[in-house]
Amino acid sequence: MALAAALLHGCLLTFFLVGRQGQDAATRLPLGRAVVAGFTLTVALYALSAAPAIGWAIEPGLALVETAKLLGLACLFLASALWVNSRRRARLFFVFVSRAGLAYLTLTLSLYALAPTELYGAAKFTAQSRFTASFISANTAGALCGCLALISLGLVLRRVQSLPDGPLERTPVSRLWLLKAWPDVATLLAASSALILTGSRTAFLIAVPMAMLLLAHGLGRGAKGRRRLAPVVIGVLLLALFTVVADLGGLGRRFARVATDAPLRAELFRVTWEAFMRSPLLGFGPGSFEPLARAAVSENNIELLPTVGAVHNLYLQWLMQAGILGVAAMGLCLAAIGREIVGAMRRWAGRWLVLICLVSAMLLLHGCTDYALEVPSIAAFWSMLLGAGLGIAATARAHARRVRTRRRRRAKEAS
Repeated sequence: MALAAALLHGCLLTFFLVGRQGQDAATRLPLGRAVVAGFTLTVALYALSAAPAIGWAIEPGLALVETAKLLGLACLFLASALWVNSRRRARLFFVFVSRAGLAYLTLTLSLYALAPTELYGAAKFTAQSRFTASFISANTAGALCGCLALISLGLVLRRVQSLPDGPLERTPVSRLWLLKAWPDVATLLAASSALILTGSRTAFLIAVPMAMLLLAHGLGRGAKGRRRLAPVVIGVLLLALFTVVADLGGLGRRFARVATDAPLRAELFRVTWEAFMRSPLLGFGPGSFEPLARAAVSENNIELLPTVGAVHNLYLQWLMQAGILGVAAMGLCLAAIGREIVGAMRRWAGRWLVLICLVSAMLLLHGCTDYALEVPSIAAFWSMLLGAGLGIAATARAHARRVRTRRRRRAKEAS
């Protein structure tokens, strides 16, 4: 499945590169040396770890699969960057994500209402009464729901800020905000409710401040009157929804269990850290957690280690699998991409770039206590999101160059 997805992503990238417009967009992408060098080194380390003579991976077959997945994610990243090359496409990208999220949540919430303790027709192995969407882990579902809530909230704010200045009763029916924004409002309500039903404490604690930051950014965009008041009203209603549904979803009971769950997580982190310290430079290769966990089973953790399939800390798992060199290489690549996105935030289309940064922060912070980005679909979603951010940044850079050229020409004509 992973190899088929990687091949599909490669075909998608090839499709965009065939046309003249895609080739022109490719030449504008700000792929600096840090991005290329960091990604190339990461792929090289993954591939070498599975080499027959010199490989150090415990599971060479899984290392090759992970290498193919990494190349597939790169293809999806570039395809997204090539397609999102205009202001209109930036908006369409987020609208598509919001509509697809609404369809996905409608289906999974309906299935959850019919059989809350089942997944794919079988009893859930973990999180029996929590909403897991189509994932095994409810925490992974919580991370996705938090991201969808932020994206739909950003689209709702955009609708609010596009309201005309006149009184609402004088606004033509065709321009009424509610008629155009109801799908985004529905996605926001569904994602917020689903987030609570997952019972994911970390996702909830991260999503609420991120939503507040997004609301604050909406308030600071110079809106007047109703435009300035509407984001506050939306924020209050959102918090009220969180409070009401939290009691139904049992999120409060989940917070009460922090003291019980903390020692289990601490034991899991200890085992992973000790494994990392045995090979800190190169790690043990992708897919190495389960064999290392089986080898570390003792009387103190026999009920814990055999039942978990990943470290509940994304960065510890990356260190154990890729080592310091692999994590540094991928960190260099991601930092360079983030620098391009943040650098373009003050130029054109800053609204979309702020949204991408907040969703990325949601996933990265959530990785401190879970492994959502280790799930292929979540990794593909983030790759697509970062690619869109790079495409918007490239468009913003080109727009800034055109503006500077125009100003110079006018200055010359004036002189």
